[in-house]
This record gives sequence, C-alpha cells and structure tokens, in this order.
Amino acid sequence: MKFSVLMSVYARERPSHFDAAIESVVNQSVPPEEFVVVEDGPLPDELREVAERWERKLGSDVFRRLPLPQNVGLPKALNEGLKLCRCEWVARMDTDDVSLPDRFEKQVTFLENHPQIRLLGGQVEEYSDDLVARLGARHVPLTHEEIVRFARTRNPFNHMTVMFHRETVLSVGGYPPELLKVQDFGLWAKMLVKGYRAANLSDVLAKGRARNDILRRRMGTEYFRYEWRLFNLMRQWGFLSTWDYFIAVGSRLVIRYLPQDAIEFVYSRVLQRGV
Repeated sequence: MKFSVLMSVYARERPSHFDAAIESVVNQSVPPEEFVVVEDGPLPDELREVAERWERKLGSDVFRRLPLPQNVGLPKALNEGLKLCRCEWVARMDTDDVSLPDRFEKQVTFLENHPQIRLLGGQVEEYSDDLVARLGARHVPLTHEEIVRFARTRNPFNHMTVMFHRETVLSVGGYPPELLKVQDFGLWAKMLVKGYRAANLSDVLAKGRARNDILRRRMGTEYFRYEWRLFNLMRQWGFLSTWDYFIAVGSRLVIRYLPQDAIEFVYSRVLQRGV
C-alpha cells in the first residue's frame, strides 16, 4: 500500500526537532512513497536549510516542498498539502515528535486487513524535550464504537499518529479552517458523522515532546472559544444531543478556567490516561 506523509512547518519550530521528525519518517521499516512538507510562510535560515538538506538527500520527487508566501495557520496549510499528495493514503506527522520505526508497518498491515477503515491512529508516549525521560502517555479508544462515544466530549485521536484515506477527507472538505487549534478534532467529527469507519491501534506509534507551556496555552478564553465553536457545529451536524452538548461545553469551560496546578493534576491523572 503506497502512502504519503504530510507535515507542516512554520517559522517558530526548532530545527533540531524538525530534523529528528523527518529522520524518524525516513528510517521507517515501511517508508512512504513521498513526503510532502508545507512551509507555512517564510522560514528562518536554519529551518529552511534542514528542508533543503533532506530535499537534496531524498530527491525533490520524494521530498516535496510546498512554500506558502505567508503564514495561513495549520488547517489551511494542511489542506494545501493534502491537494499535493499523490497517494491514496496520507499519514500525518508533526515537526516536534518522532515516529517509532515500525509505525507505518503496523498501520499499513492493519489497513490492508481492515479495508472498511478510513481513519486510523494509535497511542502516544510523552517524553521530555530531549526524548530521554518518559513523562506519561495519551491513550485513545480502539474500536469505532468506542471512538464515537469518546468523541462526544474529547478528541479520540492523537493527531501525529493518524493515517487517513485522502479522497474521504477531501469529500468532507478537509480540515475546517474556522476551527484553528482544534482543526483535527473537527475533521474527525465530520468523518464520523458521515459514517466513515475509524480505529486506533493499541500500539504506541510515536513519542511526543511534552512542551512546558502546552497547558498554559490551552487555558482561558481563546482556546475555549474554538472548542465551543466545534461543539456547536457537532450539535448542528447531529453528532451531539442537547445533553451531550452541555456536558462537552460545561466540562471544557471548567477545565479551561481552573488554576494551572489543578489543570496539571487533571491532565496527568485523567486526560493522559484516556479516562
């Protein structure tokens, strides 16, 4: 099964992390047919040099760069990259995480044995910035039915582990650009409400870097506003009942305005464990 890998990079990424993410894809036991990297706006010299070095090493027909003249945000950048992908299946990869060497082998094997699946993810372990100290894990449900139930209140996929059917994603309009920060959850909801089958592997497929400021950036009004917009759409689509909607919005409202030490407790004891 041939597949593309899709990544978006922007000016504030760290070159060493970007380089490690690319290397983890290149060294897979089952490598991709192509690697599409969207440059979301002008890049500083060090980041651009990483992309240019891999382009020279792999060839421009395999390592395909798409420079955008200005920063447009992750959902729009990914949608542009998706148009460029040539394979039937697309695997997502983030610029600051690393895929385990057999990630794609496990996903391809599962998809070949389960042709009804159109969206497939897996589990993630979180590490310190240098990927030495294991800090926790982000567990997500496995079966389609469990995923649908989970998605009524929380994102049922680890975005950096996902593989999806390209034409299926295009048929639902791709990543919703109006849902910046929660664009991946919005896409999964659109696919699930249309009845497309989904699954997660029980295997850990990637190591994620646990950013020190991730909880701070998810606190307060701005992040909640995008979540609230998403849950409104999910209700309009018929994915959430009125009761589901109030539970989803209410729980998010509480979490986003808790003191930071309380949020850290909830994240480490409940959210990371997929409870």
